[in-house]
Amino acid sequence: MTEEQKAKFWGSIVAQKNIKALIQKRRNPFIYESVLPESIDRYKEEGWEVDKEFKAKVRIKKIKAVDMSFEDEVWTTFANLGFNYLNKDRNFKMPYSDDFKLTQQIDVYAADSETMIFIECKSCEGEPKKGNFKEVIEAIGGKREDS
Repeated sequence: MTEEQKAKFWGSIVAQKNIKALIQKRRNPFIYESVLPESIDRYKEEGWEVDKEFKAKVRIKKIKAVDMSFEDEVWTTFANLGFNYLNKDRNFKMPYSDDFKLTQQIDVYAADSETMIFIECKSCEGEPKKGNFKEVIEAIGGKREDS
């Protein structure tokens, strides 16, 4: 692993001292954005609402999507269990080969001195549905290197 690859990986991990701030953000049922006042109407059409108005910008909010909310709930559970290292955001990609261009997106990565956990979250709106995870499991198996 080159120094650049190490820096990229560790840049996508949040250390224990910064986890509390992210727990607050992930527990919040809303996502927020700051936008210019002239673009408010476009955002309102997409389900956003005004949270706070400032001189030059407007902070808007929207309820998190079900999948994002579920991932955040799982992430905060592992943070509260005391894991020292977790993924910073939803764009965490873990290399699975010596070729660091080959990566897998991971929903929740949690690690401490003894354990590393990789979590793929699946959610649905409304009533629970029967899932077929055969393809997901086979895809993971196909990425394992021969021992």
